[in-house]
Amino acid sequence: MRRLSLPFPSTAASRLCAPDRFRFTIFNMMVGLLTTTILPLTGVPVNAQETTQDGIQNKVQKRSKKQNARQTADATADAKNTSTGLPDPPRDPELASFGIYENTAPRATSTAPVITRLPLELQPGDRIALIGNALLERSGQFGNLEAMIQQTFPEKKVTLRHLAWTADEVDAQPRPDNFADTFQHLTHEKADVIFAAYGFNESFAGDEGLESFRQSLTRFVSELKTKAFNGHSAPRIVLVSPIANENLPSVAAADLNNDAIKRYVDVMREVAVQQNVAFADVFRETSEQFKSLGSDYTINGIHLNQDGDRFFSKTLFETVFRVQAPEVLPELAELIADKNRQFFRRFRPLNTF
Repeated sequence: MRRLSLPFPSTAASRLCAPDRFRFTIFNMMVGLLTTTILPLTGVPVNAQETTQDGIQNKVQKRSKKQNARQTADATADAKNTSTGLPDPPRDPELASFGIYENTAPRATSTAPVITRLPLELQPGDRIALIGNALLERSGQFGNLEAMIQQTFPEKKVTLRHLAWTADEVDAQPRPDNFADTFQHLTHEKADVIFAAYGFNESFAGDEGLESFRQSLTRFVSELKTKAFNGHSAPRIVLVSPIANENLPSVAAADLNNDAIKRYVDVMREVAVQQNVAFADVFRETSEQFKSLGSDYTINGIHLNQDGDRFFSKTLFETVFRVQAPEVLPELAELIADKNRQFFRRFRPLNTF
């Protein structure tokens, strides 16, 4: 145990009266306590006051030098905007084809709509586009849905692209300035089949927002089904309901949200019937599955983890195609997820200006 001894002359100590010697002893005990508890934490001994003062002065001097250096740097021209005098690097004109901008990207022409019924029948070479909210955007990170499609219909040689955007609603799809809209990207991808997942974000408007959602979804589908994104015919459209929310120890998301979600699912079903497009209800199956004990299917009660996406993909696949989903090959799903990552970097580059 460390203890600090103060340099008190013995002659001075001998002149202390009894009460004074008692107080002096108590003082020494207190100093010893401070030495063994506080000073080891600071690492600064009492007899190092001069060193500490020197350190403070050094810090002040260093801070002053840094401030002077900053002021000098501010007065200097920005090197990144200073010409080097060298010629510009060569530009590859093919890179311009990767830019899809609202001002210049083409739009699909209008055409007569087609009726979409389930089971959905894929045609050779079909190009499938997934639009909507985080449900389908995050699905691309796992690759389960496309793996099921490719394993079941290898002879169709379909192409699948994820164009969904987290937080999208049917009438609220904010994008960076001059970023091409959903319809322009569907045109660029020449979509033959469209899976459209909406309704969850809108459900937070509650009963008061139901009629507005009905009108917005009707307008959206009415326009979507009359565009020849592939250049010659209208798309086959599948509206995908929201999944159910899940109760977790950290949040009772199902108790909070599922009643409202179900009412929006019912509206989606009615609009699909009125507009002659297909409707895939994944809410009912996920609601039952998420009640099972001992298994978590979401990371936060809303967004799916790997197990949750696998169940959602199986439910959506079997609802749309009316055949049993295959056991996903892990290697294939991994390759698809990597393909989706590469496409995402082209679809949503960090700098779109």
